[in-house]
Amino acid sequence: MNVRCAIVAVLVLMGSVGAVWASPADLFAEANVTYDAGEYEAAITIYERFLREGFVAPEIYYNLASSRYRQGDYGQAILNLKRAQQLHPRDRDIQHNLFFILNEADAVYHVPPIWSRLLRQLTQGEWMGLATASWWLVALFGGLHLVRFRNRGWLVPVAVVAGVLLISLAGWWQWWSLGQRPEVVVIETGQEALFAPLPGSTAHFALPKGSVPRVDSVSEGWYRVRVGERDGWIQQSAVMPVR
Repeated sequence: MNVRCAIVAVLVLMGSVGAVWASPADLFAEANVTYDAGEYEAAITIYERFLREGFVAPEIYYNLASSRYRQGDYGQAILNLKRAQQLHPRDRDIQHNLFFILNEADAVYHVPPIWSRLLRQLTQGEWMGLATASWWLVALFGGLHLVRFRNRGWLVPVAVVAGVLLISLAGWWQWWSLGQRPEVVVIETGQEALFAPLPGSTAHFALPKGSVPRVDSVSEGWYRVRVGERDGWIQQSAVMPVR
């Protein structure tokens, strides 16, 4: 991960303005030291403390995932790596470790189409910023086009920026759609997707711990989840949402 220095710098700033802890940078460093020493439970306690206090960063989730993985908890490791990925979707370390653990856990997961994966290379905030900038550029070029007596020379930049605007809105919509039908991670062992939202219903397919299906619908304590072309019901208590 290449963001550790930035995280520590922010934590130092937080400490200098009287944040929650007297020295959050020291606390973050302590968590890393305990992790390196193999004291994973202590490291988890500190990383989770950061998250409870509202400090959310991909580095925190990444280190928490590594600690969980060292304890053999595939479900929590994958959950936290997925959360880190949503905050920093282009980080190669996150992607590599996520797929490594998914394969090691024999987990199943929903694979979105390629266009969806490409649009998720930018975060929702990045797409929104790009869409806002594109909108103002379209307005600017459109105004210049009118002022310059409809000079056709402005049509090309207007068309290019309008295309960027449309792609940006598509990227934002992709993340919005993911919020409406979120991914969840199976955190309990021995889970199966059932044909009906009833205990004892016929099992459709297995969902090993760490699996990442996507929610289709909700019904009184149950999620209807999808993995590829298969769908079934699983109790909400057996999964945790990524987003």
